[in-house]
Amino acid sequence: MKRDMELIRKICFAVEELEQPTDATELQIDGFETDAVVYHCEIMIEAGLLFGQDSRVRSHDDFLLFRLTWAGHEFVDSVRNNNLWAKVSGKVKTSWNTISFEA
Repeated sequence: MKRDMELIRKICFAVEELEQPTDATELQIDGFETDAVVYHCEIMIEAGLLFGQDSRVRSHDDFLLFRLTWAGHEFVDSVRNNNLWAKVSGKVKTSWNTISFEA
């Protein structure tokens, strides 16, 4: 599956609003399938954007999401403006592989 920066952005916004730990399968992101959301949550945990826990004790892949990390908050702050996001994402769409989420 390819990494989708728009989905990553939307997941960050959704997790930012969480009031309690939530399974990644319960995140409803308009326009995206549950499998894509769960996969992106997994790689976002690996990248340090989300604080979560692998909960694959059930029959399907899933992750318990707790909150954004410091790096996750920094990312959200940098992409919150929709007009700016549209400009930036259009200009760097081919360069996402050079962007790092390290704190």
